Amino acid sequence: LQKLDRTELEGVLAHEITHIRNYDIRLLSVVSVMVGLIALLGDWFLRARFWGGRSRDNDNSAGAIIMVTQKGLGKDGEMARKIDRAVFPGLQGGPHDNTTAGIAICLNEALQPSFKKYAKKVVANAKTLADELIKLGFKLATGGTDNHIILIDLRNKAISGKDAAVLLEKAGIVVNYNAVPNDPNPPFNPSGIRLGTPAITTLGMGEKEMEMIAKWINEVVHEPAQAEKVKREVRKLCKKQ
Repeated sequence: LQKLDRTELEGVLAHEITHIRNYDIRLLSVVSVMVGLIALLGDWFLRARFWGGRSRDNDNSAGAIIMVTQKGLGKDGEMARKIDRAVFPGLQGGPHDNTTAGIAICLNEALQPSFKKYAKKVVANAKTLADELIKLGFKLATGGTDNHIILIDLRNKAISGKDAAVLLEKAGIVVNYNAVPNDPNPPFNPSGIRLGTPAITTLGMGEKEMEMIAKWINEVVHEPAQAEKVKREVRKLCKKQ
């Protein structure tokens, strides 16, 4: 609060790429109100999970909500105009109409009953994968997940997040290396890896496949020499989908 409550500050944009639980949005909003700032929430993925009925409903605690090109600002239109003026011109160029059309199609698909089933499956797969990883001795940030993201803290393993990400990619499993809470390592060589379940859910994978993926991650992290063998098994699985 002391760092934020300064007269020379016009605003602060807080970005939390690994939003696994639902704790931080309300906290950021309370802090912003206390120091006279606006909390800006970009929540496309979160709203997708809300639509799927698997994550906590949006309580509108943020001052402004952005979903791709849309702002859910309620009655406060002046806030929307100020945000638009701050972004364009300067930070943003001319819009691409093909991209806007694609967003419209995407949002229309998200309104269909099939998308709700898909979103539920995405979160169910993430929870299953998280549970399987915990059984295998992995430590997860926040102890699990409420949405599509899983953040693994590798500080109890003999490997860094970056090295694990490189090895897993060689095995056909793409993740990104990611900082974890209270990470002592620098951001470009952090202690964690982050993975999500939307793509594998789109391929039709379910609980059985989540168990297999957890097993493969465990193999590669503990025995890097197994990467090539795991890669063959991953390809075999993907060809079945």
